[in-house]
Amino acid sequence: MVDPFPDKVAVTEKSEDGGIADMRGLLMTSSGEEAWFFVHGMNAWFQASTGQHNSDTTGSKMRAVSIKIEGAAALFKFTPEITLYHFHPISALQTEREITEGFTKKKLSVNPHIIKSTQAWQNIQLHMPSAYDFELQAKILNDLEVKGIQKKLNARIVMPLGILEYGLTEKGLRFVQAHSHEEIEKILEDRFLAIHVPKIKAGTSLVKANLRTTVSVIQECLKEIGGEEFTISFKPHSDVLTKMRPPLKRFANSFVSICKKILARLR
Repeated sequence: MVDPFPDKVAVTEKSEDGGIADMRGLLMTSSGEEAWFFVHGMNAWFQASTGQHNSDTTGSKMRAVSIKIEGAAALFKFTPEITLYHFHPISALQTEREITEGFTKKKLSVNPHIIKSTQAWQNIQLHMPSAYDFELQAKILNDLEVKGIQKKLNARIVMPLGILEYGLTEKGLRFVQAHSHEEIEKILEDRFLAIHVPKIKAGTSLVKANLRTTVSVIQECLKEIGGEEFTISFKPHSDVLTKMRPPLKRFANSFVSICKKILARLR
């Protein structure tokens, strides 16, 4: 559930895959995010959030989540490994009307192709980690270091097309600790645009793209924004199509071969 008990910590016993399945349902219906600590070896999920707030980066329609920094240290008393999970809801995506209004306010021309292309790229961006994600991880790692806790902390985001796992290198940890939120956000945005803008100029269309194409673009973008500071990997959900269908020529050859075998038997 999303923010089930604002003044308490919600706990549930469930497998890791079961929790992920729940999040996949929540991200389709929730207007905001929610976060949990999954305790490996116990099959237990502990609510990690302390409440929700408006996100500066995605507009007022998006509700981000605040995390209890000390939660990981408390749970590490019972396990050597914890994974911090949260999800990115599709409610962050703009409707055709909202995109049109945004373009109109900026006095930019808009047409159906631009709207669909914008929605496609917003869907790609929905699968990206934010500056807040890396800042939060840095704060938790710092809290663990201060308390002398050296155990395994993973961080993952459940998204419509797959699961993103992210982390900080030593250089990345120093970078996040030494820079403001705006500076971290800018480097991520610049790296995203480094691949986004050239594709737009080249006329790359994501509007008619199947899931495989979309996943490949997500993976390409994540590789671009990772740099030397961030470790990022993206694994599509098992039921998301990621393999190319047989080419038309191969299909035609197979069809001809079958026809020949049938004719041979008829003779």
